[in-house]
Amino acid sequence: MISARPSWWNFFWHILVCWILIPIGIMYLKYKGFFTHVNYMYWKVSLYLMLGCIIVTLLVILWEKLSLKFIVYDDRVVLRRGVLSKDIKEIFIRDIRTIDIKQNLIQRIINIGDIMIASSGTSEYEMHAKGLPAPDKIREKILEFREKMNNEN
Repeated sequence: MISARPSWWNFFWHILVCWILIPIGIMYLKYKGFFTHVNYMYWKVSLYLMLGCIIVTLLVILWEKLSLKFIVYDDRVVLRRGVLSKDIKEIFIRDIRTIDIKQNLIQRIINIGDIMIASSGTSEYEMHAKGLPAPDKIREKILEFREKMNNEN
């Protein structure tokens, strides 16, 4: 069995924006003269707003990471979405028609990617999991399980 959630690298731009937001906000406050004794209250409120934005962004990232789980069993592939409500898609390995991996250059360097699976019953992708770590290994494992099932029959 293989279980995977989206990689933290999948949220790189979100995290980068968070950590760039603090220095830009502080430079803006300094430029506007908020670091004087008179404007202490404005400085404090602005700093709390920046911190609030960062916390909200990190909570959104955590929510998105926890809301997707991709599981490969010996006989089926399961994609679970949702934290409070659940959406579960299941495809038996013998019914898988294609397994496609989509990666841009940066995703190839950090070894994450999107896995798209189509079954024999549909013309579109039935499963699409974004930002999974080591997508090639996941694909190879699915193909290995399919080969094992074909040899048993």
